[in-house]
Amino acid sequence: MFVSYLYNMNFLKYFIEACFLCIFIFPASGANLPPGFKEKVLAEGLDPTRIIAAPDGRIFIANKDGRIFIIEEDEFLPDPFIRLDADFTNERGLSGIALHPDFELNHWVYVYYTVAGENRNRISRITANGNAALAGSEEIIMDLDILPGNIHNGGAMIFTKDGKLVIAVGDGADAGTAQRMNTLHGKILRINDDGSIPTDNPFYHDLGGNLRAIYALGFRNPFTMAYHPEKDIIMINDVGASDYEEVNKLVKGGNFGWNLIEGYAMGQSLPDNYIDPLYAYDHNQGCAVIGSAFYNPEFKRFPEIYHDKYLFSDYCRGEIYFMDAESGEIEGIFATGVERPVDFLVTQDGAFYYIERRGLGGGSVVDNTSSTDGRIIKIEFTGSGEPFISSQPSDVTVSVGETARFEIGAGGDSPLLFSWFVNGEPFGTSQPILDIANASIEMDGSQIQVIVSNDAGQDTSQIAILNVTSNLRPNIEIFTSHDNILYRAGDTIFYMGIADDPEEGILPSTSLTWWIDFHHNTHTHPAQSPFSGSNEGFYVIPSIGEIDHNVWYRVYLRATDSEGLINIDYVDIYPEKIEMTVDSEPSGIEVRVNGKEVITPFTFTSVYGIVHSISAERIFIDENSLLLFEEWNNGSSSNEQIIPANNENKMITAIYSSGNVGSGSGLLGHYYNGTHDENVFNSPPEFRRLDPLINFDWVFGSPSPELLGNDDFLILWTGKIETINPGFYTFHTISDDGVRLWVDDKLVIDQWVFQAETEHTGSILLEGNRIYDIRIEYFESGGHAVMRLLWSNDLIPRSVVPTSQLYPDKDVPVSSNIVLSLPYPNPFTDYINISVHSLQNTNVILFLSDMSGRLIMTDHFAVRGYQTERQYELSNYPAGIYFLHVLSGDQHDFYKVIKIE
Repeated sequence: MFVSYLYNMNFLKYFIEACFLCIFIFPASGANLPPGFKEKVLAEGLDPTRIIAAPDGRIFIANKDGRIFIIEEDEFLPDPFIRLDADFTNERGLSGIALHPDFELNHWVYVYYTVAGENRNRISRITANGNAALAGSEEIIMDLDILPGNIHNGGAMIFTKDGKLVIAVGDGADAGTAQRMNTLHGKILRINDDGSIPTDNPFYHDLGGNLRAIYALGFRNPFTMAYHPEKDIIMINDVGASDYEEVNKLVKGGNFGWNLIEGYAMGQSLPDNYIDPLYAYDHNQGCAVIGSAFYNPEFKRFPEIYHDKYLFSDYCRGEIYFMDAESGEIEGIFATGVERPVDFLVTQDGAFYYIERRGLGGGSVVDNTSSTDGRIIKIEFTGSGEPFISSQPSDVTVSVGETARFEIGAGGDSPLLFSWFVNGEPFGTSQPILDIANASIEMDGSQIQVIVSNDAGQDTSQIAILNVTSNLRPNIEIFTSHDNILYRAGDTIFYMGIADDPEEGILPSTSLTWWIDFHHNTHTHPAQSPFSGSNEGFYVIPSIGEIDHNVWYRVYLRATDSEGLINIDYVDIYPEKIEMTVDSEPSGIEVRVNGKEVITPFTFTSVYGIVHSISAERIFIDENSLLLFEEWNNGSSSNEQIIPANNENKMITAIYSSGNVGSGSGLLGHYYNGTHDENVFNSPPEFRRLDPLINFDWVFGSPSPELLGNDDFLILWTGKIETINPGFYTFHTISDDGVRLWVDDKLVIDQWVFQAETEHTGSILLEGNRIYDIRIEYFESGGHAVMRLLWSNDLIPRSVVPTSQLYPDKDVPVSSNIVLSLPYPNPFTDYINISVHSLQNTNVILFLSDMSGRLIMTDHFAVRGYQTERQYELSNYPAGIYFLHVLSGDQHDFYKVIKIE
């Protein structure tokens, strides 16, 4: 897995020896929880790395391949929020996500991911527009150093209460970087929300450039991190090597030891400012520390034993522990049987979420690179059946004659009975709300309490006080610039108000407090924070943010008289709406509107002036037809549009032109035994075959263990490649080990070196709809064997070169499994040499007929081990045109015309 728990083979030895009696059971039904807890699977089939919550309750999920998904009201939304161009080989990928503290106002989402083709991690800021990212909104906040390897990336990010972004960066597989101050690897960084460096960072005045962002050092792979804002504590889980896993409490300027010390210090020479882990455990107890969250929500619904505790887990053992973050004492186990936990989340409503990666496991490159078994699971506390109070009644102040309302929140087995008491005497209702009508001055100071009960027991609330005064509340009047006028996005709402108190007259502006809430369906977001001291104000309606049309603004004014009696009033301001249509020429093409895939024409309702992200595919392929995006009807040639909903944009159309899909079948692969000496390519191969795609990951194996073995082999692919559009093409090779690529006889990539799985790129200017020669050389020395060929340009997203655009050198495909070759030179005057290649064993029938259809020769033979050579004498046949017909055992066939001279 991406925490590299099997990267150190010594650890594998320790783990196996220590756990020869251990049995780790991961039940498919979910975790084993304490009594009173229940869980619910919210999403499956993912490759998740992080989970965070927005203030409005939406859950954001970072997927390793660069996609971000959203869960809204416990429903998984299948259309991704964004697709980042991430390199997700091995432990790389999208491994960090954080929301700005003012997300509801600025809609900023921060991400940490490995940039495809650049061999580095990046921190970017994206603007959310509803449940999709605003097209083109990504801003690079900081590019990190070039990676020495493809493991130990870290990636955890949190915002602290002072608005600073704290980032955990791994050592990148070069352990020495953790102690070197000339690199960001192996460090904890602290930056401002725009990427600038806070001047109070510990090394700000000693270092230059981005190095001033270093806040602490000495980390291996700090993959998970959590923050307790009230206690201002940051906890960091650092995945260990062969000895210990560490839970660390962040200290400004601290050196946490790696690679000099792993686990607790035991007599070693300590570096300056060394900080011991708060808690460490060896590999008898697990393999990789993971998962990180404090249970400190606004509504604490878990039992008190978990309040303010730090929860973490181990990737192999699957147990979730809770710890006292002050002392480092493990106080208990919250859950067991979690299948490869990754990340934790506690939401403000008191629920607990966790990611299960599940799947293959074992820490292999295959497992690290990709999984489709990940799940998002929600845990809630329902109690053991006994009732419990989740929110206490509050003190209430009313004027004489008014109704005083007291409310309580509670849970437990139904039915629940609410017994209210006023000054110890039973009063009124059996509901969770108590209304005391027509309050009298004699009731001032009354004590209100409630007992919640059911068949399993009861729980008693705290005491709330009823305050009754003869003073009357102020009267409020509010006036706005949009009284009886619908607003448009971008409008400025001006408002003013007065409060006339029956006893005091017009109240001063210091008695007034304003705020604005933004209503969306059944929930609200803060639009303008409360402010006092003025009888007027203004608010600019944003154009970016919520794209739904079921919205409005509510402007509040609160007035408080000298005796503390409050009145609150509000006015609602509603939007003007417009119908928008996205179409294409021709229609019926898939486009994305605000991140959602739709088929043109597509019509939707919008608030007037709200900005929408609309994206058309650059290339649309339907069977054998190909359409190329040209422009929008507004003249823009960018396939991504940020369009305000207005009269000018009521209809926006993507215009496509016709192109041609290639008819290729792949490249011819020549497979050799040998070392990385390229002279091997001058000798006959062990076998040849048609490879429809160059997209191989043989792990520790090979294309043919019988003929090549698993190490020390070479491959030469030859043929042609057909372009689609003119322009610069960037070719990407992902290989372990060496690779060379020629296109149009030009060396585009030259990396004939021993290397771990690494991506290299090279660009070349090519004409459109033209066929060019292509040649790929590859060698595998030992360990993993990987070779992939991708391409990209202005129209083509980074993707594997498709079969349709590849043509085998001097070969014609029979089916997806068969290639027939006429090896050159072809001595048609005497013999014809035929080479039949197959990706699997098959039987073949060969026919040769003349122009009249007369059968003049037939042969039956088997193809084994990928290739069979056959030779036929032709000297007895007269000169002329002949048809060569080959039929395979699975009834795939083809014809080839040959000429005998």
